[in-house]
Amino acid sequence: MQMLKSISCLGLLLLGLTACQDQQNLPAKEAAKLNTEEGWLPPNYEASPEMLRLNDLGIRYQTQAETDPTINLEQREIYLDSARYYYQQALAQDSSYGLLYSNMAALEMQEGHMAEAEKYLRQRLAQEPEFAEGWQSLGFFKDLQGDSVEAFKYYEKSLALFDGRLAKGKKYRQPENIIYYYDNWAGKSHSLLLLGQEEKARESVDALLKEAAPIMGPQKVQTYAAMLQLSRQDLIQGIRDRQKAASTPTN
Repeated sequence: MQMLKSISCLGLLLLGLTACQDQQNLPAKEAAKLNTEEGWLPPNYEASPEMLRLNDLGIRYQTQAETDPTINLEQREIYLDSARYYYQQALAQDSSYGLLYSNMAALEMQEGHMAEAEKYLRQRLAQEPEFAEGWQSLGFFKDLQGDSVEAFKYYEKSLALFDGRLAKGKKYRQPENIIYYYDNWAGKSHSLLLLGQEEKARESVDALLKEAAPIMGPQKVQTYAAMLQLSRQDLIQGIRDRQKAASTPTN
């Protein structure tokens, strides 16, 4: 079983609202402290080599469109069109892979096509109704559209799902999987922030950093720490600014 990569680490505040961390090997002493039962783990997806190849090509072009400061608007559109092509080719092979819908949602969000982004995200949620990050992102879409009442309903739903994951505990047979526990903790903190409960969110992040830093190392928890400097309005305005900048021609 191999997990399809998600585009959540693009800094788009989409679908990977949890911290974008790779699994890390822990020091032996810290690994020994962890128990051997399973906490929450993300679902695995069986995929053919060709499916993975197409998905990876899409991610490569999408990431370059988002992060390369040297490209102009025309080049950016070419990269995004290429990413869309590869994702659609993958979906044509098998439409049951939820992570591909997440990647398409992120791509449409990059281009400011919020209705299309929401459509793809809802397709993922139809397949995986327990997808906490998806409900959080759906709320964020509604916030960007000015519907904070509907947005808060989805943030509350994501918060409950993150709590459910955390309730499974942090006992893992493979110690490096503790990253999933901490990412869910960060996801819960992010939902609190989006709900405007900024004091609770910062208390949650402070506690997360205190526990996670000695195990993962201070450099690995910087994504978590960044939430301490943010407010609900910062998050919403940040995406609006990114979308505006992306649509502005460069010389």
